[in-house]
Amino acid sequence: NVAVERVVNQLLTETSGIAGRKRVFLIAATNRLDKIDSAMLRPGRFDKKLYVGLPTPAGRVEILKSHLKGRTLEEGFEVEKIAFDPRCEHFSGADISNLVDEACSNAVEEMKNLGRRLEGKLVVCMKHFDQAFTEIKPSISEQERRYYEKQSAEQSKT
Repeated sequence: NVAVERVVNQLLTETSGIAGRKRVFLIAATNRLDKIDSAMLRPGRFDKKLYVGLPTPAGRVEILKSHLKGRTLEEGFEVEKIAFDPRCEHFSGADISNLVDEACSNAVEEMKNLGRRLEGKLVVCMKHFDQAFTEIKPSISEQERRYYEKQSAEQSKT
C-alpha cells in the first residue's frame, strides 16, 4: 500500500533525528507487533520492547479501585472478591472498566425498576457486579492471548 509506505518513510525520517538528542524518548504501543514494518524494529529505533500482558489479580484490584473511586459501594463490599473472581480472569483494563460501568448501570436500573428516584448517592452492590459478569466477557480470546505471548517471546529473542 503506497499510503502506508509513505507514512512509514515519514516516521523513519522523523525518528532518525531523535538519536542525537538528549532526554528525548520515543515510545510506541501496538497490539499487532507482527504488522509493524521491520525497518521500525531494527536496533537503534526501538531498542527496548516490553510486553504488557493482562493484569494479575493484584493488578485488577488496583484497576477496580481506580474505576470505583468516587462511587458509593455497599457496606462490606470487597473489591478483591471481584478481582480474584474466576469470571474476571483474562480481563484487560478496558474490560474491567466496562464491568464497572455495567455494574453501575445495573444499580441505576434497579432503582428505576423499584420506582425510586435517583436522589442522593447511588449504591453499587455485589449483585450488580454478578449481573454485569453475565454481560461483560474478556475482549481478548484465549487464542489471541496465546498469540500475543508467542509474539512477545519471539521478540524478546531478537
